[in-house]
Order: sequence, then C-alpha cells, then structure tokens
Amino acid sequence: IDILMPGISGLDLCRQLKADPRTAEIRVILLSAMSDSQHVMAGMEAGAADYIKKPFDRDEVIFRVRAQANLFESLRTQRLAQARLELISRAAKDGIVLLDGKRNIVHWNEAAESLFGYRAAEVMGKQLQMLIASAEFHHLGHAEYEEVLFPDDSRAHQRVLELLAVKKCGDFFYMELTLTSAHLDGHEWSLCMIRDVTEQRFNLQQLRSLATAIEQAAESVVITDPNGCIRYCNPAFERISGYTEKEALGQNPRILSSGLESPEFYRE
Repeated sequence: IDILMPGISGLDLCRQLKADPRTAEIRVILLSAMSDSQHVMAGMEAGAADYIKKPFDRDEVIFRVRAQANLFESLRTQRLAQARLELISRAAKDGIVLLDGKRNIVHWNEAAESLFGYRAAEVMGKQLQMLIASAEFHHLGHAEYEEVLFPDDSRAHQRVLELLAVKKCGDFFYMELTLTSAHLDGHEWSLCMIRDVTEQRFNLQQLRSLATAIEQAAESVVITDPNGCIRYCNPAFERISGYTEKEALGQNPRILSSGLESPEFYRE
C-alpha cells in the first residue's frame, strides 16, 4: 500500500485493516518516498509488517513480499497448532498443568479448575507444591521438594505418583499425578496429568476389606468361572472339604459330590 493515495492515506487504510477482525491478519507492506525514521515508525505503529522506500528495486520487493507470505503461513500454522492444543486441553477430563523450568505453573486447563477450585489466574506462576497435602511434603524445602518430585534420573521420563491433594475450599482428595519432563527448544518443561482417584481408592479399600472378611470367614466360600471351574476357595473350604487350594483350583464343584444324592438334588 502506498502511503500517499487519493481519498485515504496508506496509514489510515492500514489501521482500518488491522482494526477489523476479518482482515487483521493480513500482512501489510507500506511503500513511500518518505524514508525518514519518523515515517517508518509511524507505519510500524499503524500495524504494517514492512516498509519499503521508494524508489524500490523490483527483486527486493518480490523477496520481501515472499518473506512476509512465508511468515504469515508459519504464524498461521502455529496458531492452528495452538488452537488444537487448547481444544484438547479444554475437552480433557483430566487436569492438565504445565510447569516451566522453575516449576511455576504456566498452563491450567478447565478440568484442573474443576478439580481444585482455583481459576487459572489464581495459580499462574505458583508452585505445584501448593496443591499437595501429603504429609511427606508439608515441611519440605524447595530443594527437597524438587528431589522428591523431579529426581535427576526422571528428567526425561514419566513418573506416576498417588498423592493426597487439597482443594481451594480445604477439602482433600487423592490424585494420580503423572509427571512427564522434557527439554524443548533448550528449555525444560514438565507436563502434569492429574486425575481424582478418591473413589477408586475407596473401592479398592472396600475390596480389600471384603477379601479379608472372606479369608477369615468360618463358612466355605468358592468362586467359579463361567465354565464352572473353581478359581478361588477360602481357607474354610480347605478345612471343611479336606481339599487344598492347589487341588481344588480348576476343578468343578462336583468333586464334593458324595454320590449319595440324586442328580435332581444338585440341580436344585
């Protein structure tokens, strides 16, 4: 765009293009015989991507236009990649937290907001340590905390930890924290995937309690697969039947048949 045009100046047209969301991404190159630094600065402030002084060389113009076109395509590709990552981050059910080389939080997705109750603005620049309630982390200094979560031998690997976490409201929950550290463009980053496993942990404890109760039960307990083969028997079964667990596993419960009852009795 020539700065001196009839009706509207190139600077004003450039400002209008940049103010309209539909045309704001267009790379504008200004042409002018006014080559002093004041006019060049005015063009840059209007939103121009480049400023070519008259008289100009044709090959130079072609080169600079191509350079701007390549830059535009590169920026467009980066924006698309960023948009895809943001979409994945927003749609994820797990909390996604990104830490920079100083272990400061630089990304906090919507699932993390739901898990902890903190908005992104409240945690940006803060340390992950503020979210951990496990007793072993209470009195750790920075160096000790660093060694526990980010030991030297895990810098390029993935670690999975189960920790007690604390929400903004003060409530606690168990989180599964998957930490992946990597070096990108000379900088260290740590990606944290966070999942609430409180219910799973409770269910596991319930199963363990049930298993203990079955093991200690005075009554015989036998579990079979769909084919009727014994896959588990408790100590009471061994005591009552006389069969050891090793002898019973894989057998059909009919091994307990005395032969004194009719087939109809067992079917009932």
